[in-house]
Amino acid sequence: MGGQLAYSPKHKAKTTVKYVFKTATRLETIIMTVSSQYSDTENIKSQKIDSYSTADFKIIHPVKIKQIPVEFFLHINNIFDADYEVHYGYPDDGFRFAGGFSIIL
Repeated sequence: MGGQLAYSPKHKAKTTVKYVFKTATRLETIIMTVSSQYSDTENIKSQKIDSYSTADFKIIHPVKIKQIPVEFFLHINNIFDADYEVHYGYPDDGFRFAGGFSIIL
């Protein structure tokens, strides 16, 4: 009672910067900062989740394969491999990436 809401940080900020080249290749950078937060309704200080900041990067390149629009992509998450957790006791995966393509029909 009278404490902070669980999983609701006091402050959260997210900035996205996008750029499109003449080739239609898109770059996107996402920077997010989250203040400390509690992981339970009792606001137990020993289970308080620390604040963290992360940076992600995306590159998307559109092409046509036999007149079918396709987008190749590479997403890199947590570029600087920041140690953080969203749920108390469960650390985030850290640096990771995914690549592939999407067919646009």
